[in-house]
Amino acid sequence: LFDFAVSDPVIAKHPFDPKIIRKAKKEPIIRLIPSPQEFEQIVAEIRQPSWKIEEGKRGGQRPMYQHDSADFAEFLGRAGIGQAEAVGLNWPDIDTERQVIHYRRKKTKRAFSTPIFPWLKPLLERLRAAAGPNPRGPVFKVKNVKNALRGATQRLGLPHWVHTGLSGTWEEALAEIQATL
Repeated sequence: LFDFAVSDPVIAKHPFDPKIIRKAKKEPIIRLIPSPQEFEQIVAEIRQPSWKIEEGKRGGQRPMYQHDSADFAEFLGRAGIGQAEAVGLNWPDIDTERQVIHYRRKKTKRAFSTPIFPWLKPLLERLRAAAGPNPRGPVFKVKNVKNALRGATQRLGLPHWVHTGLSGTWEEALAEIQATL
C-alpha cells in the first residue's frame, strides 16, 4: 500500500524503509528442565498421585491412577522427543530389530529417526507387552499431559514445567554421560 502511495506522489518516501528500521532481535528461549531425579519423581507422582483421601459426605475423593499420562510423560523425557511427534507415533514406527524409532515432524512432514536408548527400552518393552502380541495403531492413548504435569509438580512442591521441558531431561543426562567417557 505504501509502495503505491510513493509511486503516486501522495507521500514522499516509504515510512517503513528497511534501511531505517532495524530488525527486532529474538529473545532467547529459556526453559526450565527438571533434573533426572525430579523427572523420576514427577512420573511416579503422575502414575499414582499422593494426595490425602478425605472422608466426606459421599465417601471422599477416589484415588486416580493416570498410567497412560505417566507413560506419555515418561516417553517424552526419555526419548527427548516433542509432544507432536510422540502423539503421531504408531507401533509399526518402532523398529526393534534395528533398535530405531521412526518419526515424522508435525510441522515440516519430514521423516527422522532416533535410536532406542538404553533408558527408553524398558518403557517400550512394557508398553508393547501391554498392547498385545501384534499391536497396530497409536502407541499412546493420551495426546497431552499438561494437567497431569501441573498437578504432579504442585503436589511435589516443584517449579511448574511444561512438557517441552521434559524432552531436555535425558538429553542433558546423555551429555553428562558422554563427557565422563
